[in-house]
Amino acid sequence: MSNIDKRALTAGTYAILFRDNWDGEGDVYETLAMLSDDLVWYHYENGRALIEYEGDEVLKAWPLDDGGNVLALLDELEAKDKYLELEREKSRRVMSRIAELEAREVRLPPTLWYEHDELPREIPVLSRRLVINTLRDAGIALDTGE
Repeated sequence: MSNIDKRALTAGTYAILFRDNWDGEGDVYETLAMLSDDLVWYHYENGRALIEYEGDEVLKAWPLDDGGNVLALLDELEAKDKYLELEREKSRRVMSRIAELEAREVRLPPTLWYEHDELPREIPVLSRRLVINTLRDAGIALDTGE
């Protein structure tokens, strides 16, 4: 009746390679079929028995997803969507913080002018202590080497 091992198949929807021997010619074509719990093949479109004539047989069968694992796949997809949304929200917060830090201005202490007899002009000088204190007051961590 069939070259495939029905015991290896389970009930469900299949794409099959089918030999239809209604006219004795044994036409071979692909179609969709359902295999019942009692291992009887039925036409997918009309529900009628597939094997009607002597010589009719299912040559090959490829199981199709009949929806049994669709809910599990949807749950997995939904979990990934939630994860991606959380990651996007983290990214937005980080980008917002970066923009906030980049936009921050720190006013440095006034420049002192140093005059030395051997130099032809004055040299601008910032007090190290005042600069460090100003940056720390603005929330900027410094490694001063001290």
